[in-house]
Amino acid sequence: MSDNKKIPAILLFIVIAVLCLAYGFIKSLTASSSSTSYTATDIQSIRVDVENAKIHIEAIEGLKDKTEVEVVAKGKYDSSHINFESKNNSVVIKQTGFHKLLNFNFNNSLDVFVKVATKGTENRLDQIFVSSENGKVSIQNINSRAIVVHSENGEISMKDITSDELSAHSTSADIRLEGLSSSGSIDYIFQNDITLEFKWKGKWESKLQSDEASTNKIVMESDSGHMSVSRK
Repeated sequence: MSDNKKIPAILLFIVIAVLCLAYGFIKSLTASSSSTSYTATDIQSIRVDVENAKIHIEAIEGLKDKTEVEVVAKGKYDSSHINFESKNNSVVIKQTGFHKLLNFNFNNSLDVFVKVATKGTENRLDQIFVSSENGKVSIQNINSRAIVVHSENGEISMKDITSDELSAHSTSADIRLEGLSSSGSIDYIFQNDITLEFKWKGKWESKLQSDEASTNKIVMESDSGHMSVSRK
């Protein structure tokens, strides 16, 4: 093919690509929201594994002696790909489904709201595990023995957390923590590892005082990114 013939072919390809992007953008703006929900009772642990969803976990005052978990997934991103399962006193939330060849998702987020209803302080969760690829993770007012959060590209935010084992890891986003407490031996670890070749590097360590005799420690490491801890 001569150069004169290649130019129209390239222009045609560019026009088709632009039209496809425009179609996907318009479709995303006009798409209707979808919603799905799930409720489980007598729960001790929560496990969340998603790719393109924002996770919101919050404890509220319940009316029953047993811990009840209500999950609602809603947004323009297809909520039918969120699956729920409860077994062995655990709720498992997963995002499934294959990726389309042309998967247009212009600001079409999916939010997963997890409400943990407990009565009193005796109904403490055993474990919360959250894994997210591209969504923000927010955890608030939670009392759990262990909390593990891993996010590739989403900000991790925790507020008013009580836990004996807390681990948060974000590859390329900020980690914000406010109001953390424990009355026993505890080790908080926060990491923010950047794969790009940045020259900035920082580390912050602090000893904590607790109500009981214990060795409390906070360690945060960041190759690049904001780190903050505050307690009111």
